Amino acid sequence: MVPSRSPKQERGQSAAEFALVLPVLVLLLFLIIDFGRAVYCYHVVASAAREGARFGQVSTHTAAGAVARARDTAVGLDASALTVNVGYPSADTIQVSVSYAFRPVTPLIGNLLGGGALVLQSASTMYTGN
Repeated sequence: MVPSRSPKQERGQSAAEFALVLPVLVLLLFLIIDFGRAVYCYHVVASAAREGARFGQVSTHTAAGAVARARDTAVGLDASALTVNVGYPSADTIQVSVSYAFRPVTPLIGNLLGGGALVLQSASTMYTGN
């Protein structure tokens, strides 16, 4: 005969199982949050590069204006971790490249990245017609 367990013993078992699974669930939650933040940051970086190149394309503004436009478009990002470069690959094109050092919230993920930062980069090249 198998001895029957009391409801009190089963609650203790459930609490122990929950305590074992909780750290994994919390880590998974933070992974999802950091992944969502990284996707958002990359989208903003790509949009800033496009806007900077578009600003340089449609007007006769300087490269400094294209940099300022790209920086103004990068809403929600740390300005000190944002780098914007403007180049002219040929006489009639402008290229704006934007890079951002993304830092995850979770320290464990930062350690996995080796240094704590993931560099997100995007570039946009547009024909100026000059």
